[in-house]
Amino acid sequence: MNEHSRRSRGLLTRARAVAIGTAAAVVIAPTALLSSALADDVVVAGDAAAHGHGLFVEGLGLDVAGAARSIASSATAPGPTTDDLDATVLEGLVDVNLGTVSLPLITPTEGGDGLLYLGDLGTISSRSAAPSPTEAVASSGLINEDGSLNVDTAAGGDFEPAQLDVTRLLGQVIGAEAVEELVSGASLEIGALGARAAKDGPTVTSEYAVSDLELNVDSPLVAALTTDVDTAVGATLQPLVDLLGTGGAVETAVGDVVETIDALPLVSAELDAVSIDTQSVVDSVRTELLSEPLSNAEGSVSVNLADGTITVDLAQLVLDAAGVEDLNELPANTEVLSGPVVNAVLDGVTDALVGPGADSLVSKVVDVVTDGVYDAELDVAIDVTAPLGVTAPVSINGTLGGFLGEAGAAEPTVDVSGLELLGIDLGGILTPVTTALTGLVGDLGAPLEPAVDEVLADVQPTVTTALEPLVTELLDDALEPLLEQVVDARINAQPTAAPFSGTGDLGAGSFTVRALSISVLPEIADVDIELGSASVRALDEVDADADADAVDAVDADAVDADAVDADATDATDATDATDATDATDATDATDATDAVDADATDATDATDATDATDATDATDATDATDATDATDATDATDATDATDATDATDATDATDATDATDATDAGATDATDAGATDATDAGATDATDAGADADVSADADATDADATDAGADADDALGADALENDVDSTDALDGAGGNGVDGTGTLAATGSTSSLLSVAGAIILVALGVTAMVLSRRRGKA
Repeated sequence: MNEHSRRSRGLLTRARAVAIGTAAAVVIAPTALLSSALADDVVVAGDAAAHGHGLFVEGLGLDVAGAARSIASSATAPGPTTDDLDATVLEGLVDVNLGTVSLPLITPTEGGDGLLYLGDLGTISSRSAAPSPTEAVASSGLINEDGSLNVDTAAGGDFEPAQLDVTRLLGQVIGAEAVEELVSGASLEIGALGARAAKDGPTVTSEYAVSDLELNVDSPLVAALTTDVDTAVGATLQPLVDLLGTGGAVETAVGDVVETIDALPLVSAELDAVSIDTQSVVDSVRTELLSEPLSNAEGSVSVNLADGTITVDLAQLVLDAAGVEDLNELPANTEVLSGPVVNAVLDGVTDALVGPGADSLVSKVVDVVTDGVYDAELDVAIDVTAPLGVTAPVSINGTLGGFLGEAGAAEPTVDVSGLELLGIDLGGILTPVTTALTGLVGDLGAPLEPAVDEVLADVQPTVTTALEPLVTELLDDALEPLLEQVVDARINAQPTAAPFSGTGDLGAGSFTVRALSISVLPEIADVDIELGSASVRALDEVDADADADAVDAVDADAVDADAVDADATDATDATDATDATDATDATDATDATDAVDADATDATDATDATDATDATDATDATDATDATDATDATDATDATDATDATDATDATDATDATDATDATDAGATDATDAGATDATDAGATDATDAGADADVSADADATDADATDAGADADDALGADALENDVDSTDALDGAGGNGVDGTGTLAATGSTSSLLSVAGAIILVALGVTAMVLSRRRGKA
């Protein structure tokens, strides 16, 4: 709790031991209210969120409609959303168990059975909005329709403040005896309040307002102080009373006058009465003390002896401690009952009771006694008995100021009218009586002056001495524990700021401000009541660069993949060109051998048959390759069309697929770019064509004769040469295709579509030419 070293109050402070309970706070509430069991932590989806809460009790949550609770989210409900406090919903809804005491949270009447009487704070509300990922604003308390603060309503004088009544909690801290004798009640009076928070990009702004804060204490001891003062003042006036007693200076002087009168002829004299009205002084003191409250010199603490109450202007003391002039300019987490403020309260009460200030109790007693002593009346009454037994009174009357010759005081009067009314010629008697009484007036001033001086000198220390133990007991055994252990409060509370440096109500990255946060029984239960909370969370900016980087990364990966595909395809094209040349060379060699061996023996014919078969096989293989090329060209064209429709960049891949098609084993490469379909088509077509050519070769071998072999050799040589030209042409196109692609995988100015059509047309023409030759050869054999 508050750790401070209380500065000396100039009083005798006795040690005390106050039993402090250790029972934990137990909160009994409907299950629906326990969603925020420990704090007003709210989980809200979206990049931006706002939350306002007019009234929140830690441990209760109060997450119900009517608790002035609003939430907005940029993702789901940007708002603005609003909620008004409905005290009727909360009255009797929940009880708060604080140590050994269970209280309703809300009471509908001031001083009723409950912890919090809302007064005009019953009209608080909240408003939240999160219109974009970088914007959020929330407010709660007394606010306008647009969410701005409206605490000026308290300035009109008709505002009824809220009351946090902790009377029923005092016994747990100061004990039952102290409650009965020292402090029987206490409450925190709360004025208009509200808070607002906003986040716009990286900028967070907040404001709060608290119009007033006051502590009210009921003290049986204070109510009884006038009796103690009466006793002290009476004791102070005792020297005057002593003047009249046996052996007193006034009693002696009056006695001398009575003897003088009694010695006159024809008359006798007897003292009837002599008095000084000290009770009027005591009464004047009481009247003055009860007429208006006492206060310390600064006016921040007042003590009303008439009803036994102490009122502390906490707002003023907080301002003095913080060194600011406006209650709404305090730093974050300003502790209301900090060490300096607690000291100020205790010192203020001390000053109001026994301090030297003009409005303190002691100062007022001194003033009243001073005026009262000089105004106190001294009466001397003497009975004079004339001849025939007739008694006539004579007297002296005046104020002590008059007897002492104080400026402005009326002179005492001597009254011998009673002797005159007797109608007796007492000329010889009246004159000496009057002379004796007049002389007494002058004589009384001498003993009165030192007595009055003594009274005036003693009144301040006498009263202070009488009150000091009472004040010390009040402060040490009641007020200080009350201030340190029963209630605490913070203005401009911000959980994200020092000394807490935690998170806001909306989680990491959020900001929260509260107009007022109150802790009840901080050392026993530590239940927080939060009034006027506003929380916001939002992005500093929308990260457009991150999105662009992600797109660029994807595009870069695609381009890199295209480059790899192009390299692989070009390598395949080069290999295929070599393979085609080797196949052509082999065929040409076979053709030449076959031509030389045309006139050989049957054995040679058999060999020639084999050669012819080989030549036919080679031709058939070429046929299969050409057929495959035709099919692959069509597939590649389809793949190119599909790819072009999807992404212009992939046109390079389609061109590479076309290049790969011209090779026999293009299927593997095509599977990467043009898709698995081309590989399947090429493989299936090649296998089928190869099988068909093998059957034709077998048939040709069965009917082949030497003469036919020679013709076949010639035809094969022609077909091989034509095929070699076709291959070279296709390879040339492949080379053009490879060179026509730039480094990014984009087709050069030659155009992918024109290249594809040219290649397809050439392949088709070659296929038709080979087919025509085969048919012509078979007709010749037939």
